Amino acid sequence: MKYIIYGGGPSVLIPTTEDIIHRHGKYIKWIGVDRGAFILAEAGISMEKAVGDFDSVSPGEWEKIKTAVQLPDIFPPEKNETDLELAVSFAEKQKPEQIVLVGGTGGRLDHFLSAVHLMEMSGSSLTIEDKVNRMFSLEAGRHCVSRSSFPYVSFLPATETVEDLTLKGFRYDLTNKNLTKKSTLCISNEWKYTEAEVYFRTGRLLMIESRDMY
Repeated sequence: MKYIIYGGGPSVLIPTTEDIIHRHGKYIKWIGVDRGAFILAEAGISMEKAVGDFDSVSPGEWEKIKTAVQLPDIFPPEKNETDLELAVSFAEKQKPEQIVLVGGTGGRLDHFLSAVHLMEMSGSSLTIEDKVNRMFSLEAGRHCVSRSSFPYVSFLPATETVEDLTLKGFRYDLTNKNLTKKSTLCISNEWKYTEAEVYFRTGRLLMIESRDMY
């Protein structure tokens, strides 16, 4: 089971619900976050949960949301958690195979960085996606990764250090390299073969697949 958490980011970067279903299959559950819940309702998507203070929707849009979710969770604007954090927390409690966040990129940088921090804390279960990027984290160990439709692939440390990073099957391979969190060594690599390998001994690594927008 997968959960799609749908935020209200810039529409130019948000995949359509049809594209999301094509990529992840029909057996997914949806969570709308604030205005993202209205976008899902407009697309005829039934949500398991809608989360937020909903200060970004009009009364008419709110009525539309209520037709697509049975029990929306309304929170006050003054709270310690972000709307996205509340949505991720709910999804994690359901113990899904994967949580995918869309509509969390391309807008405010503070919102995007908080989403990245949530991904770092959630580990490998949370992925951030938009039309031109996919980001997820890897735990220490050996990972076999398959070439995707994204031509570029980058690696950034999510911890202070990543030790003994080895990359095989990419245009620029690497052997037993230690990275610090400020390192940009592994930006804009490219796939060389259909299958590739990522290994590192300690730390956590962000893997980001991308394509140019235009």
